[in-house]
Amino acid sequence: MSVVPIVNENDTVSLGEIRFGDNDTLSAITAGMVHADYLFLLTDVDCLYTDNPRTNPMAKQVTHVTDIKALRDAVDVSSAGSAVGTGGMATKLIAAELATAAGVTTVITRGSTPQKVIDIIEHFSNPDLPADAAVPASALCTRFVAKSRPMIDRKWWILHGMYCSGTVYVDAGAVVALARFKKSLFAAGVKRVEGVFSSNQAVRVVYEPETNGEPVDVIEIGHGL
Repeated sequence: MSVVPIVNENDTVSLGEIRFGDNDTLSAITAGMVHADYLFLLTDVDCLYTDNPRTNPMAKQVTHVTDIKALRDAVDVSSAGSAVGTGGMATKLIAAELATAAGVTTVITRGSTPQKVIDIIEHFSNPDLPADAAVPASALCTRFVAKSRPMIDRKWWILHGMYCSGTVYVDAGAVVALARFKKSLFAAGVKRVEGVFSSNQAVRVVYEPETNGEPVDVIEIGHGL
């Protein structure tokens, strides 16, 4: 059709229930919805570093990621976003986590050299490329490998794409039934409800451990309809 769609949260007329917080997250949601092969998150550096390379000359490049949780413990992504955007490296990691869970390979690289997008795809599409091969300067990036068994569309959309209209607090028995045995939630396991919602709207399902009056963080079990 010779049409390039542009999806930009900043230009929406009504925010309502579609605000994701930044365009990095929105791009991951979009990539998952259309089953994209790649998601490119373009920034002002060639790849992710273990620390800010502008202030720490010992910062090392991160070019291959299979475990985003472990990566968060190894790198510093506390730097803010650009002057015209809300997303920094922290939001890009969140976006990469969303996209890879949907089976989309995600790449962080420099946006001022768009030719790198083609170079990166050609480099990593080589079937004879060894897993530990060095990345050439022309294809330098951080590549987040897509999950081999991505979450199915409906579950992924409920978890990452739908706005949660309320919160359902459940007891310990319901936690076991939901998390361990993947069973449905019954009214007997519900302790209380927050928010106003109707059928087919998403809600958070959480567990609040019982304590002796001391404040405690709730544990999110998941999202549901």
